[in-house]
Parts: sequence; C-alpha cells; structure tokens
Amino acid sequence: MSLIKFTDQISSKFAAGGRCTATPDLTGRYAIVTGANTGIGLETAVTLARLGAHVVVASRDSDRTREAVKIIMHRSGSHSVSAIYIDLSDLKSIHAFADQYKATGYPLHLLINNAGIMMPPQREETVQGFERQFGINHLGHYLLTHLLLPILKASAPARVISLASIAHRSGNMDFSDLQYRTTPYAPLASYGRSKLANIMFSHELNTRMAAKGVTAYSVHPGLVRTDLARYCIDTWWKRALSFPFRITTPIVFKTPEEGAQTTLHCALSPLSELDPGKYYVDCRKAHVYRLEGYDADACERLWDESAKLVGVDAAV
Repeated sequence: MSLIKFTDQISSKFAAGGRCTATPDLTGRYAIVTGANTGIGLETAVTLARLGAHVVVASRDSDRTREAVKIIMHRSGSHSVSAIYIDLSDLKSIHAFADQYKATGYPLHLLINNAGIMMPPQREETVQGFERQFGINHLGHYLLTHLLLPILKASAPARVISLASIAHRSGNMDFSDLQYRTTPYAPLASYGRSKLANIMFSHELNTRMAAKGVTAYSVHPGLVRTDLARYCIDTWWKRALSFPFRITTPIVFKTPEEGAQTTLHCALSPLSELDPGKYYVDCRKAHVYRLEGYDADACERLWDESAKLVGVDAAV
C-alpha cells in the first residue's frame, strides 16, 4: 500500500465527516464551478460531470486550468466539460466571463462559488483596489452571481452554493471599514470577514430569489488538504509547526474528494431534504457563530454595499 493511500484511509476514519448520498441524473443540466482547476473545485466538477452535467470550469487562463479540463473528462468519463477563463480579482474579467457564458446560450442550473484565497500575510488589493480576501472571496462571487442571475432564474429550479468556512467566527462585518483601510490588517480576521460575507450573501440571495426558483446555500468543507493554506504554510505554520503539521495533516485534514461532499450535498440532494439559505457542515445544517450571519438588516446592508462597490443595481 502506498503512503498516500495509507494516509487517505487514516483521514477517512478521523476527518471525513458526512458524505453526499444523492446521485441524480444531471443530463441536460449545466453547472459552473469557480476554481475547478484544483482541490475541492476539481473534485466537485468530476462528480457533477460523472452524473451527466455539462460542467464549465471557471478559472484563470493557465496550463493548470487546461490540464484540469482533461483530468475531469478522464475521471468522469464525460466530454461535456469546458473552460471559460475568469480572474475573480478583476471586475472586468468577471463581466467578460458572464458575457461569454451568456453568448453560449447555455442555461445554468448550478453555480458553485468555490474559488478563494486564505490569509495572505500582508494586506493586498485586487485590480480595482479592494482588500484581496474580501474582494475575491466575496465581491468577486457577488458580482458573478449577480450577472448570472437572469440565466439562473430562466433555468429554475437552480441553486447557488458558496464555500464559506468555520473561520467566519473570527470575522465581523465592520461596515465603516470593510476593506481594512484604517483598521490594522489581520490575516485571519480578514479571512473570517470574507467567509462571514459568504454566509450572509447566501442568506440574502435566498431571501430575494427562492420564490423565483433560485435557492442558495453556504458550506464549510472542513479542514482539507489543498493549496488554499499556502500562505499559512509559507509563513508562521512553516516556521513554528513544520514537523508536527506534516505528521498530523494526513490524519486531521480531509482529502479534496471528502471536502467536496457538503458542496455536493447542497447541490444534489432533493430540495425537501435541505433548508435553503442556511449554512452546512458535514452535510448537515450547522450553527452560525456570528449574529450577523442571518440578521436580516445586516444581510440586506451587505448586499446593498456590495452592489455599490462593484457598480451594479442592488435590485434583482
């Protein structure tokens, strides 16, 4: 037995969490998965394609994205996989993606807002000057979803699943300084804010759109062995916890395939088994640690503030 298989078996006993048991026929259904060129997004795309969906990989123009399309086709046995390039740190790129998708004439039944970054040690900005974690993890997906809502509504029933994190408990929604322009930048607090925003966005999106056939969910995939934590590993984790981290990672962290299960649960399970607008962990509805998470006024304010920041009409 290889070391990789051995550590995966250990992980399945200690860290795996819930599993999606729904396997509907997705023939004729269309899905977009952001960040599907690696990790959880790739595993999500493989399962959706295997079940018959046409999957669009929404990632940056790179050899990795082109290789991911080949991998998804090979592992799923499906040729209904394509890529449309997007850079979620650039609003112009997001508009170009939406225009290109609209031009295909495809419907859209599943939008998986999976891509993200985690805890760069210094404050960085997107092309338009937003704090990078908030700009990519929240504002980029907010704009993408907003631009695709007409297609989602026309394709109803449709679902939007956004990857949040238990790290939302470390964030707060300070509307006076969402971009950390005056508040001292803290990597974890900033990441937590962006993940709290994912939960609030999903709740508000569902409030606005459920009656029109578009439901929304936020999910925490668990601790997963992906390159999302590359900034952490390259800084203080690497210096302080390098050896124990390498030893315990295979035990306490999920594989990417295991990490995709809650996303798939919310994407594939019968609507009667789900609670739209809510936050899920290990394929179950979970507790939101911050009061803003489901607060109607706060969620509406975040929606409106986000619309102003990305330059769209808040009405949908």
